[in-house]
Amino acid sequence: MNKKNYKITILLIISILSTSLLIFGNVISVRATDFAPKPDQPNEDFSWNFTKGDLIGFDYQMFMNDTDMSFIYMSEMGGPQIFNITDFGYTNISGSFYYNVKAKQVFYNANKSIIEENPIATEVMFSCINFTNGEMYRNSDQIEGFLHGNIGINFFIPHNGTDLALEWCAYALNETTFSETFYKTMIEIKTETNEIIYTNSTTNDYIALKYYENGTLESMEMFSENGTLFPMQGLPQNTNLTYKVVRTNDFNPVDEVEWGIDIGDIYIYNWDDEIRKFEIVDQMEETFGTTSISEVRADSWILNASSQWDLLYKNGTVGAANEYISLPMGKNYDYITLPIDNNSQKNLMKMEDYFMIFPEISVITEGNSVKIINETTGGYIISQWSKEGVITHLKTEQLPLQLWNNNVTLLASNPDNFGTTIVDGEDSFQITDIGTGQDFDIDVDISVSEISQMMYSGSSKNSVHLKLNEALLFLDISLNKSDNLSNLNLTIHYNNQKYEDIEAWWFNQSADDGFGKWEKISYTDLGDGTITFSVDHLSLFSLSGSEIDQAPDGDDTPYIPFGYYFLIYLTIATILGIIHTARKKIEL
Repeated sequence: MNKKNYKITILLIISILSTSLLIFGNVISVRATDFAPKPDQPNEDFSWNFTKGDLIGFDYQMFMNDTDMSFIYMSEMGGPQIFNITDFGYTNISGSFYYNVKAKQVFYNANKSIIEENPIATEVMFSCINFTNGEMYRNSDQIEGFLHGNIGINFFIPHNGTDLALEWCAYALNETTFSETFYKTMIEIKTETNEIIYTNSTTNDYIALKYYENGTLESMEMFSENGTLFPMQGLPQNTNLTYKVVRTNDFNPVDEVEWGIDIGDIYIYNWDDEIRKFEIVDQMEETFGTTSISEVRADSWILNASSQWDLLYKNGTVGAANEYISLPMGKNYDYITLPIDNNSQKNLMKMEDYFMIFPEISVITEGNSVKIINETTGGYIISQWSKEGVITHLKTEQLPLQLWNNNVTLLASNPDNFGTTIVDGEDSFQITDIGTGQDFDIDVDISVSEISQMMYSGSSKNSVHLKLNEALLFLDISLNKSDNLSNLNLTIHYNNQKYEDIEAWWFNQSADDGFGKWEKISYTDLGDGTITFSVDHLSLFSLSGSEIDQAPDGDDTPYIPFGYYFLIYLTIATILGIIHTARKKIEL
């Protein structure tokens, strides 16, 4: 099977499951209510044990073999499925009367911070029971023949007096539903845990339903060995499917999303060989249709040929997520940031796992980096991000994907000093007051083979994903055409009474198979706090070193570092302890 058909099959499976469960419905927390089904025999003690207006929600999980596919399914769902119990009915369906639970889909509206009814949802009749005929159906569509598949979940079970009617419902559902699914069905009823388990005597397929005491579904797990429950063309061989539904009371899908960036932060990127600037202007929660997401908004500019910033857009989305989706699929945003909360990080890992189901794909992760490789074509995508969730580098080669169609590199994060100029032949200039304490000045001498647009930025903040210990400054120098560089000489001035153990570095993005690494630069020490070096490449440069302990201002007393004070304290305490012990012995 080729990769394209494989993907279509996966999405088809998910689409069918999504549609099935939307029809089957989802439920709510419930309380007792008076409801006496008729006729009297054999069900004079049956009752529904929950109330109109209750809300019930479910989370969904899907696995292909051991790979969690839930993020794709939840990308379609957008969040938990929530239903509102609207009524209890006794309805004529296809010529027979059935007791049923009526419910309608609702959703969390982040714009209003309330639960609202889905405007396009229709009321569904669930758990339809005809006691006279001994019939129980998942919903009315199954009775009317609209559901031709055998996948199904029953969400409600009535009470028989004080106990759940597990046994009656288990056998009634088997007659209408699961006997057709499993053929030679085996039924296990666990009254102590309110479970019904249907299995196939010839395969490992099973459906396990577990209910709360009030008769609402607590969880469902369905396993299909080699796709036997999903007999569709194109399903890969030896593919086991596991599908889970789990009750949730958390209806708000955005309240736990965390971002690591702040309003006012500025990020400058090389964005497909164009220089782009983003300024974070807002973090907000918004609902589109029935999907609520947390968004990061920014204004964005592009650097023109005259070294001026042209506005691209205002208040655009540069990050979007909820507790189920860390990167909404199919949204055409300029993503520069990812959420940093633990749940979102798990969702991102699930996205990585998804690619591993394809035989020709391999995935390599190193810290805040992931590389997805097509071993057949050699194409790949590599993505890297900072601990704050800011995208620092993203490159795609021969691996077109809808979500990632740009090659981007972060050049500067909240720069202390930023500038652009046109270089024709040779140019010299100075960058002042950058780095830690804005204590560093840099003389730049650059020569190019052709007229070029140059951009530089200095900062105390690292703009790549790999940490550099004791970094004092970061300097990025870029040309619109990097091949035009002939030579770059940097002369760095610093206070040698304040800093020592100085090392110069450059970040080699191509090293370590594209994961990048910091490499040292040999320099000439000119003395008096000045070093100089020349290179024939552009990059992010850095200076590392340690601060020399300084005496407090206005105090002529020799300065003793805290560590020494602590050592002196321990020494005095030990001596006093010895003296105290000696005195006690003398007194004795």
